[in-house]
Amino acid sequence: MASEPAKVGNVVDIQVECDQAIGPHSLDRWRSTLEAARERGIEVEEFDLSRFSLTEAEMARKADQ
Repeated sequence: MASEPAKVGNVVDIQVECDQAIGPHSLDRWRSTLEAARERGIEVEEFDLSRFSLTEAEMARKADQ
């Protein structure tokens, strides 16, 4: 049984609104700007991330357990 082709549309606009924050990949200029804002009393979030590396093979083994 054949199905009808999926309807395809288009994207006109995507908007993202967010607060500035310091993260592990922040460039020096970005970081210094936000640290200066902190010194002026502005609240600036800082990401607290932990990371680990896992290969696809290791993920597959874990999924099979």
